[in-house]
Amino acid sequence: MRLLTLLEWLVRERLRQEGSKLQGTYAGQPGRQTARPSAELLLRVMKTISVSVVEANGQIHALLSPLTEVQKRLLALWDMPPDLYEKVACGFPIPPTNTSEP
Repeated sequence: MRLLTLLEWLVRERLRQEGSKLQGTYAGQPGRQTARPSAELLLRVMKTISVSVVEANGQIHALLSPLTEVQKRLLALWDMPPDLYEKVACGFPIPPTNTSEP
């Protein structure tokens, strides 16, 4: 809970300092802006990130869904490097066992 509160506060504070608003956080309303996004809203934006680990021709590859502009903006507001998720994807050298879906 504290982490969510911190993430929310940090985004709100940075937006206040910049005098700007965050756009693209509301599903179905791409033009809607907010200067006070909730933690739930921020998590929903990040929810679409996915990493898939596949093996092809004996080599293992990690595939990362491309980040949206608003996801990149949130990483910047949180002072996280823009290639954070690319580094995470590279950290999957061995696929998990039993990955077949039911």
